[in-house]
This record gives sequence, structure tokens and C-alpha cells, in this order.
Amino acid sequence: MHLLILPSSYPAPYGPTAGIFFKEQAEALATAGHRVGVIYPEFRSVRTLAQGKVSFGYRNGPEGLLAVYRYRGLRPPKLHRLNRRRWAVCAERLYHRYILERGAPDLIHAHSAVWAGTAAARISRGSGTPYVLTEHSSGFARGRYRAWYETFLRDAFENASAVIAVSEALRQQLAAYRSLGSVHIVPNLVDTEKFCLPPEPRPEVPLRFVCIAASLDDNKATDVLLRAFAAAFAGAESVRLDIVGDGPERTRLEHLARAVSRPSASH
Repeated sequence: MHLLILPSSYPAPYGPTAGIFFKEQAEALATAGHRVGVIYPEFRSVRTLAQGKVSFGYRNGPEGLLAVYRYRGLRPPKLHRLNRRRWAVCAERLYHRYILERGAPDLIHAHSAVWAGTAAARISRGSGTPYVLTEHSSGFARGRYRAWYETFLRDAFENASAVIAVSEALRQQLAAYRSLGSVHIVPNLVDTEKFCLPPEPRPEVPLRFVCIAASLDDNKATDVLLRAFAAAFAGAESVRLDIVGDGPERTRLEHLARAVSRPSASH
């Protein structure tokens, strides 16, 4: 099957962990024998301009197992309506560039309605290519999406050939946009070659917790974890917490970790 992945975020040199699970899922599909491409409007925020090389415009080519088509641009702050429209228009242009060189896909797989799902709905109307929408965002539980989002969200969910949620809780939160009987649950994949039981039992000490946050932003509430861990295991030298990830909150979290943790805790 020829699959075209349309993610709402994707790794870039200035953000190598952004949307990493979308990339890994696409690679897993390619490894399973499917033909897989990716289109991604890469609009970076102003604050990332100091990180890595700055380049704009269309870029496409192989990235490992995947054919990736990007448009690199700038995302002005606070202009949410404008940025939504630019994202959708750019995704549609990338789609047409992709099919000119690689042919039309059998299916588009959009990850998260904001804004890949809404762009997929637009592309599907113009091309007739069906799309599946997998929702990952905690924005529904947090009440993050304002009233003006409603029309676009409803369009994305109602016109998808299938809708997937990554958890039962998220499935319930989509009831306003899609009949729950038609929303499927498919959890995020796990690479069992990497995450598996060791050949020999691990030593009992230290007891080690690992939080793979990936993107260290305020959405992850990693500061709550740090404070809770420090309170629960105060003085317990045999217990350790490792936090894996990077992002805008990293410096603040490192300061907090030093303030609340024992020498055995790490970040």
C-alpha cells in the first residue's frame, strides 16, 4: 500500500524530538513493506531561529526509509487563524508536489486534527484521496481549543474515513466531533526490540524510574513529577529518577531538579 503521512509535527535539526513518534511509526510501516512518504509544512517559531541553521523554502528527498517533502517557513506568533490557513495551503501544495514525482497515495494518514487533520480534509476534497485521522493531542482534555476551532475540527473528524484515538480517555473527549462507536483505539506503538525484559534480572538497587517526556514543555507537567518524586522519596538514596527529553522548559526543569532532588536524582 502507498501511504502518505501528514504529521502535525516532525523532527527538524532545531527540534530533533518533535513528533518523533510520527516518524518512528512511518518507519515501522515502511519496514513492514509499505511504500511510505511524508509531507510536512515545517513552520518554525521565532524563538527557534537561534538554534541550528536557518533555511526556508521547499525541500524533498529520502530521509532514511522515507521520502519526505517539507516546506520550511516562519510562524509569526499569536496569529493563529493566519497560521492555520498557511499550514493547510502549504500542505496541499506539498501534496501536489509529492504526487507529481511519486504518484498518488492510496491513503493519507494524518496525525492530530490541529492542523494535519484539517489539512487532510482539504486535500481529500480536492483530490478524492481518502484519509485516516489519528488523534494524539491532550488539548481536548485541557480545553485548549477555542470556539473558532470548532468548524475546522468538526470538518476534520466528520470527513475522515476512520478516526483513531490513542487512549480511551481521548476517545471519550472526541464525542463532540464523531460518534464514539466509529472511533477506534490504537495505542502508540512501542519498539519491542528496544523495550523488552533484560536477559538477566536487574539489581534491586537502585530502583530506577524513567520518564521519557520527549518534548519538555509546560504541557508535559514535568515540574509536577519532579516535586512529587522528591516528596515521595525524600532521603531515599536507593531510588533514582531519569527524565529524557529536550525543549523550552529544559533549563527551568534542570534548576528545579537541583533544588528539590538528592544527589542521586538526575535529569
